[in-house]
Formats: sequence, structure tokens, C-alpha cells
Amino acid sequence: MKAVKTLLLVVAMLLLANLAFAQTWTQTSAPTINYWSAIASSADAKKLVATTTGSPAAIYTSTNSGATWTAQTNSVNQVWWAVASSADGNKLVATGGGPFGNGLIFSSTDSGATWVPLAGAPSTNWFSIASSADGGKLVAVAGGSSHIGSIYTSTDSGTNWTLQASAPNTNWNAVASSADGSKLVAVITGGSIYTSTNLGITWKQSSAPPASWNAVASSADGSKLVAVVYNGGIYTSTNSGATWIQTVAPTNS
Repeated sequence: MKAVKTLLLVVAMLLLANLAFAQTWTQTSAPTINYWSAIASSADAKKLVATTTGSPAAIYTSTNSGATWTAQTNSVNQVWWAVASSADGNKLVATGGGPFGNGLIFSSTDSGATWVPLAGAPSTNWFSIASSADGGKLVAVAGGSSHIGSIYTSTDSGTNWTLQASAPNTNWNAVASSADGSKLVAVITGGSIYTSTNLGITWKQSSAPPASWNAVASSADGSKLVAVVYNGGIYTSTNSGATWIQTVAPTNS
């Protein structure tokens, strides 16, 4: 089962700032789905967007912090792997793929009410996507456990995309971005962690050990990172990925 892959950084930082907030959980009115694959949030946590890989696959949105959810029936039926949101929740991007890697990137500028394909991005098995706070700078990775893919970036909200040739073609699994879009971090399933400090133009392999890296998140300034290993531990970095330390979190999937 595909692990939830896209967590908006601002929500993560709010939870860390107020641990009491996370001590009680309430199930929302969202339907039981096989399977929820990703979720993202606006900075104020009022606008949410979630994707599924079930049949039919769908995109759901909420404008009241998850109290009620709306299925966006005008989104196409593809295997949705990832979703990202701007800070105001108006600009959304969602990625997907399929058994033959023929997925597209879609964007919405009205909080998910309507979706359009981004023609500048190739059709492939997109596995993760991240956005700057203003929604203008995007980074998407293709790959997963069964596909070899690349890293693409956009500086115009997804109208045009650039293949970042300095990053290796490999099984990219997740990507995260700083709020301004300049600092990026991407992880490989069965590989290492790579970072970029210049909008993805150049990438550097970090000192993180080879592992089945499954997800990654970043602080707003890009200095503090957290990454998880499938059937493994949780690692953190306080220097933009230069060094990594395994936390005391238990081994888990």
C-alpha cells in the first residue's frame, strides 16, 4: 500500500510547535477510500486537498479544515500519487502515474474546483511534487520502486518545465521544498538523499546512508529536514541535508 507521501511543511511545523494539538484526533466526514495516497494543506489549515489511488481514483477538497469534503469529479481518473498546495490554498498541483508510467501533472488555481493538465511536463510515472509558498516554483520527481525517472522544475507555476540533468535518473520517491522554492531535497527508494540550493539546477548527494527512503519534509527556510525509511527509522538534518542523524523513533513502515 502506498504510503502517504505529501505533507505540507507548514502544518508539520505547526504540529511541532504545539504538541498538545496532536494529542487528540477526530475522524472527519471523508469517505472510506482504498487508498488515500497524499494530502496537502494551506498555511492556515483551512483548505485541504487529498488524493486517492483507488478505483475510481479521485481528488477531494475541504474548505473548513476537513469538517466536510467534496469529490472533485472534474479531475481525471488516474492513479494520484502526490499533491501540493500554495500557502493560501488556491494553487494546487497533483501528480500521478499508472502501470505504464503514463501519468500527467494537473494544476488548479481555484482551490481544486477545476483542474487542467500541464502540457509542458512529460507523461511519466510522477511520484511526488512540491511547491513554493506562492505556488510559482514547483519541483516534481518521477520514479517509484518500479520506474526510473528524473527531476523536473518549473518557475512559472507549471507552464514550462525543465529537466534537471544534474540529478541522476533513478527511482525517485519523494521531494520537498523550502518556502521560497530555492532549497530542495529529494529521496530515492533504495538509494540516497540529494539536495539542491539553487532551484534544482544542481544537486548534491548527501551523507545519508543508502536506504529505502520513502518520504521527506522541509522547514520553511530549508535548513531543517526530516526523512523516513520504509521499514526503517526517521532521520533528521539541521544543516540543509549536509549531515543526518537517526532519531529514536521506532522502526516502522
